[in-house]
Amino acid sequence: MPLLAIALVAALLSADAPPLTDAQKASLAQYFGFDALQIYKIKPGIAHLRIADLDGDGRKDIIFWNGQQSRFEVFYQPQPGAAPPAATELERNEVPDRGPLRNESIPVNYRVASHEVADVTGDGRPDIVFFGEPKELVVLPGLAQGGFGPVDSVRAPDGEPRSGCLATGDFNHDGQTDVALLGSSVLQLFLQKPDGGLGKPVRLVHGIPSPMLMLALDLNGDGRQDLVIGSDEDRYGLYVCLQTETGTMAALRPVRVPRLRSMTVGPALGRSDGPARGDVLYGIEFATGRVQLYHWDIAPETGVADDWPQYRYSYPVKSPSKRRPLALGDVDADGRIDVVTVDPDAGQLILFHGARGGLGPGTAYPALLKTSDVCIADIDGDDRPEVVTVSPQEKAIGVSRWQEGRLTFPAEVPTQGEPLVVAFGRRTTDAPAVFRAYVTRQDDDYHLVVGAGDGTNEQKQKLEDVSDDPSGLRVLDLNQDGRNDLLLFVRFAAPRAFLQDEHGEFRALRGPESRAAMLKEVDPPGAAYADVDDDGRPELLLAQGNIVRALRVKDGRWTVVDQYSAETADAQITGLAALPGAAGAGPTLVMYERKARDLLVQKRKAEGTYGVVQSMPVGSFDVTGMESLPLGSEEGVGVLLADPDKVALLVPDQRVPTLVEKQTYQSDAKDAWLADTAIGDVNHDGIRDVVVVDAGKAALEIVTSAPDGALVRALRFQVFQGKRFSDSPDMRGQLREVLVGDVTGDGHDDIVLLVHDRLIVYPAQ
Repeated sequence: MPLLAIALVAALLSADAPPLTDAQKASLAQYFGFDALQIYKIKPGIAHLRIADLDGDGRKDIIFWNGQQSRFEVFYQPQPGAAPPAATELERNEVPDRGPLRNESIPVNYRVASHEVADVTGDGRPDIVFFGEPKELVVLPGLAQGGFGPVDSVRAPDGEPRSGCLATGDFNHDGQTDVALLGSSVLQLFLQKPDGGLGKPVRLVHGIPSPMLMLALDLNGDGRQDLVIGSDEDRYGLYVCLQTETGTMAALRPVRVPRLRSMTVGPALGRSDGPARGDVLYGIEFATGRVQLYHWDIAPETGVADDWPQYRYSYPVKSPSKRRPLALGDVDADGRIDVVTVDPDAGQLILFHGARGGLGPGTAYPALLKTSDVCIADIDGDDRPEVVTVSPQEKAIGVSRWQEGRLTFPAEVPTQGEPLVVAFGRRTTDAPAVFRAYVTRQDDDYHLVVGAGDGTNEQKQKLEDVSDDPSGLRVLDLNQDGRNDLLLFVRFAAPRAFLQDEHGEFRALRGPESRAAMLKEVDPPGAAYADVDDDGRPELLLAQGNIVRALRVKDGRWTVVDQYSAETADAQITGLAALPGAAGAGPTLVMYERKARDLLVQKRKAEGTYGVVQSMPVGSFDVTGMESLPLGSEEGVGVLLADPDKVALLVPDQRVPTLVEKQTYQSDAKDAWLADTAIGDVNHDGIRDVVVVDAGKAALEIVTSAPDGALVRALRFQVFQGKRFSDSPDMRGQLREVLVGDVTGDGHDDIVLLVHDRLIVYPAQ
């Protein structure tokens, strides 16, 4: 029985098979071989190699882009017994093609950056889908009589014309093929319509810095197509977008893997690597040049606190606005907390519905122009919260309600002047009705207006010491007397407190005796409200540079209850949230440290003081909102972190699958520079092989799987020899692209290459 057949049986029957000996590794090469090479000369600059059935005959063909002549080159497999292609007249010294594939060209008036072959017209025939310049998503529909029809295009200015910006798959689980287009800031999903053809795109502002290659795959083995996107980051080399049970692509998961030079999808592994699971990912590390095999799995315990999983949600429209007020509440009355934020420049409210495991995709609804604040409250006592927004430009406060599956356009309510911020609350905990407070601008002066929730019985007072626009207004019991007070956040200034007296009037807390000078500049994301001393009464927590202070007003003056320090003296805490802790353990404090781009988690120690127990990188956030977000009775409480480009949800102490490194391969060839991989069964023994491109030496390495799952080299050979005039990685790559597939019709995987100006096929024996 051949060695590899024995290896296959051992791999299937035992997960603890011994590793191959050196002698066994040395003998692997004899099980790989190729028939005579096929070589087809085209033009320099050919790229974007794909293998697909292009004429619907059930046989795989080859297609790639010929940039010099602005056309697709298609090499069709001949039918069995067909006559070879007619010889063409050659110029002097011109080398004839060697091989039976039939070449046809499809000229197009575009500079193609990326293309795929898929049925996106719903007629069961393969189409060519591509994106390039001009920035249009273009479909060349397959025709019943063969060939391809005229282009059908749609403008896509948010696309980024680069290799790997396009992917096809069923991204809403309706059984039809859709198209994903990746831009520098926006991911667009062109979903196929029920009657065929691509509909208007779903836009996701992804917030990925320097996005690179995008691939479609079923990562978690649920039968739904997901997306993985490479990133030019050292901390988060990949972002994963899993399709939800409802058929939406809602959240991006940053994954902590090294920056990758290339990525390739492999089909799910069988029992040789454990139970069947989703597709696997092969990547070549940018720094080390190693080939890594990743599975979607639970990472093994390390004894060190794991980073909290992070789910990033995008806004449907990219906006230049740097202010995005945010509010939490059960808008649709389904028992889950929703998130509402605002795009002031686009005049939109964006609603993220609470869902199992996090949030749904952001949905935009019309709003007042230049909205400056938003809050969620039941203002009319019907047990259904309303969304209240403020627009100084329209001099209005608007109320939106959830009706007939959408948020209504804000209905204006009576106001004075130009309202800037608004808050609703109850005078006391057991008060039957809510009151409304807002700050308005009139004749260049600021006024605080307080009245009933319906806008009646308003009282107005001038704010003497406010010289800039407010950034938020909160209803809190600052002096713990059972009556709710007001805390006004002011841009570039310390917050102002207004204490409610026994007559229901709000009086400013100011003067030297109030010790208000101890409060420094802070925005609403840097504030939280929690009981830190277990007396049953919450304190105000404010981020003040590199510290957080727990404060209360006592005897008419600000008093520090406790103080919590970051790990470095030059820290900049710009976001703060408090999570409920176990009885007697105090709340968990979560801080966003802007300088290090980390989340700092502080918990109470045995001696009663707080200290940092965990620090985790989360990336750069210009924080516009940070809150604790209840996720449900069984899912606990998460941390919501938002900025002008994205909304992130982090769930504490949740062990969820991620990309886990399972196997590693590193070439021992001198000066090897591994550039890409292709996956298949090159010697048709039932064991997966990895064809690795060594661009440094213009060579191929065939790596196979040992019985213990390890990646071992079976064969290495050089494709061509020639003088190199540069050692720069950017100048490598005349052996540019490789794929594995059956292009000779014998049922065995062949190796297909683009080299210089040639298409080369290594037919499997």
